[in-house]
Amino acid sequence: MIGNVWKEKLKLALYPHVAVFKIFYQSNKKYKMDQGLTPSEHKIMMLYRNFTNYALGTTVILGEKEFRKLVRSEFPNFLQEVQETPLSILLDEPKDRSFEEALNVIGRMGMVYYKKMNNNAFER
Repeated sequence: MIGNVWKEKLKLALYPHVAVFKIFYQSNKKYKMDQGLTPSEHKIMMLYRNFTNYALGTTVILGEKEFRKLVRSEFPNFLQEVQETPLSILLDEPKDRSFEEALNVIGRMGMVYYKKMNNNAFER
C-alpha cells in the first residue's frame, strides 16, 4: 500500500496541471467566494472581475477612457449596434462609472442588440 503522501506526489508527477489549477484557485481569495454560486451568479462575478481589470489602481470606478476601452474590447458587437441609436449618447457622457452604472449601460446595449437581431430574424 502506498501512503497518502506518496499518492499525492504521484498525482503531482502524473498530472502537474491539476496541481497548478488547485493551487491557483485555492490560494486566490476572489475565487473562493464563487463556491456555491449558480451559473448566472458566477457570470455576474465574471463581469465584475472584467470590470475591475479595466479600473485604474485600487478604485472600483472606471473613468471615461477606461469605460470606452472596456466596451470596445469586451462588447464590440453591442457597441456596433448602438452607434446609430439614442443610447450612444450615454456612452459619450464624460463621467466616471461604478460597476452598477456600467452594468446598466451594458444591459441596455445588450437589449438593443437582442431586439435588432430578433427583428432581422423575422425579416428573412
